[in-house]
Amino acid sequence: MVSMRDVAQHAGVSVGIVSRVFNQDPTLKITIATRQRVLTTAQTLGFRHKPRKLQRGSKTSREKQIYVAVITSYEQRHEVSDPYFLALRNGLAEGAQNQQIHLDYLFTLHSDKKPWDELTRYDAVILIGTFSEQLLATISTYNKHLVIIDDHRELPNYDVVHNDFYYQTICLLEHLYHQGHRKIAFLGVQIPLYDCNGNVTEWIKDVRQVAYDQWMEQKKMPQAGYCEILTTWEIQAVIKSTHRLMNLPTPPTAIITSSDPIAIILYNVLNENGWQIPEQVSVVSFDDIEYSRFLIPSLTTIQPNTATMSKVALRLIMEQLNDQRQPGISVEVASQLIERHSVIDLN
Repeated sequence: MVSMRDVAQHAGVSVGIVSRVFNQDPTLKITIATRQRVLTTAQTLGFRHKPRKLQRGSKTSREKQIYVAVITSYEQRHEVSDPYFLALRNGLAEGAQNQQIHLDYLFTLHSDKKPWDELTRYDAVILIGTFSEQLLATISTYNKHLVIIDDHRELPNYDVVHNDFYYQTICLLEHLYHQGHRKIAFLGVQIPLYDCNGNVTEWIKDVRQVAYDQWMEQKKMPQAGYCEILTTWEIQAVIKSTHRLMNLPTPPTAIITSSDPIAIILYNVLNENGWQIPEQVSVVSFDDIEYSRFLIPSLTTIQPNTATMSKVALRLIMEQLNDQRQPGISVEVASQLIERHSVIDLN
């Protein structure tokens, strides 16, 4: 069994720091990067921490802290490498620390062991990602206090927090259109819905693809071959899609990618093949990861407000618990366009 000492050794910190991170000690002064390293190391090693409430069940502990289990639909490699997920996780950690909420990342849908029955021992559950509706119904039988983060579907029986990427996609398209672009491509991924075993039950359209398709139809300018949808985040898939787009008889003058990591691969392929950004093709994206401003040219991208998304999720949990409010609230959190130098005006 993995111990706190094992986590401390692999993370390069003391056992005391590991303990205080997992017990949400508000007096602990460490950087977000260190906190994230401890949490990521623990998850990689398979460390399971039982909160004090679950260990002793003391009434005093129950009155002081709220205990929340977190389950994600992401694969572990995606969790530790995706800047968007890490930002959500950091936002939850900061918000929980301020509100005396203890977070326990119980498992992912891809974990070998999934102790669903342990959900009954927590005050509430946060779900990050996309879960099949059947699985959501199953989870709610273990714990009725659920909040879902990062799901754009209509889920009237649950509290949901998501970004405004549909609206932002429309804004990006209008922005490019008014700058003279008519050959606008989209490069994104399908969204998987998972069952309790981590198997994909269905693939659904990303909300950005939905916005792109609807806008193209409205403008009466749908163009065959301009929408490349991936079912994997593998680099080779992005490379092949980029080549297909740029080798069309009439290549796009602008490409919208659904994430900055995809845009970075796109940049590399374009540069290696002599396609100039933005002179030959403009590129816009989503996420505003730190590296995007250091690309040449710097990347125009949508910055999601992950900190607010996390805080809203925690607030919804407290409303359910304190006000005995029935779930069914959907909150859309505004994002921001960060204009840099990857778009050219064709007018």
